[in-house]
Amino acid sequence: NMITFQVESFKECLGELVTILTNHYNEVEDNKERVDFNPDYDLYIKYEELGILTLLTVRDDFKLIGYYLSMEIPMMNSKHILHSLEIGFYIVPEYRKSSLGMKLLKYTESVLSDLGVNRMFASSKVSHPCDSLYQKFGMSLYNTLYVKQIGET
Repeated sequence: NMITFQVESFKECLGELVTILTNHYNEVEDNKERVDFNPDYDLYIKYEELGILTLLTVRDDFKLIGYYLSMEIPMMNSKHILHSLEIGFYIVPEYRKSSLGMKLLKYTESVLSDLGVNRMFASSKVSHPCDSLYQKFGMSLYNTLYVKQIGET
């Protein structure tokens, strides 16, 4: 098997991405009754066109088996700092016992560094944690994010 890592166009990969994004949502979303899967793919493509959305993929013999999706934006209160906000990080379950997650993070760091990113932020769901992977990668806990459902969705 030939495992490859690459930057790809979200727009050009959209046909393949729908399945893996759907599987990711179905695996990790805790509130499916109120948060249905309804991505705004046009907005993803617009962000990509603006140069603030980056898709990194991992493939096994051309088959999409994982991705890291991020947005690169300047900090509002420190405009000289460009940070990356992880939008999605996923490896299909049958490949998780390998080192692919770590390899994808290292590849992502290299690409983001080349884009001028100074800080890399990634999230970990309480119900589906990847804290230990992030810590092994050298990340440290920075914020705790709380959520409260208000209004109807």
